[in-house]
Amino acid sequence: MKVWPKNDDMRKVLRHGVVGFPEEGPADWPDDTFTYRRIQDGDVTVEEPKKQEEKVKPTPNVGKV
Repeated sequence: MKVWPKNDDMRKVLRHGVVGFPEEGPADWPDDTFTYRRIQDGDVTVEEPKKQEEKVKPTPNVGKV
């Protein structure tokens, strides 16, 4: 089953046996109790995380009345 890490720290430290996470994207983990426990703990998710939209800062109205 494909799982995504909660964050980059989890990506670096979590492994299922010898299966770790690639630099980007999900890892393929077996459908077992270890995987379900990590999902329940919130360390991994089965849903692809949404891309964070870049926040655009509004330009200040300097000198405008």
